[in-house]
Amino acid sequence: MNTDLINNFYLKSTPEEKCQFLLLIAEKITIPVKKVDDKGKPYTEMMELDEEMPVVMNGPYYQFNLEDLFEEEREKEKNKKNVTDTRVQARKQIF
Repeated sequence: MNTDLINNFYLKSTPEEKCQFLLLIAEKITIPVKKVDDKGKPYTEMMELDEEMPVVMNGPYYQFNLEDLFEEEREKEKNKKNVTDTRVQARKQIF
């Protein structure tokens, strides 16, 4: 392991450059998350980072977004698009 290279990068890179590095390796990062099943039994799920926004700057911190963080919002957007598509198709049939 080249600790000099690692230390040099850490000491001389900007927060944005560090965030860019984390984006480069995001597909290799997993985070253990404690969850509880339907029966109340705790378990640990290994979560991957979100594909669209895995890491962002949040002030001076690096925020890791897990794969299910935006799941509800994406589902709403998908449903909204389906409703819009249905309306467009209905209008085309009328005219």
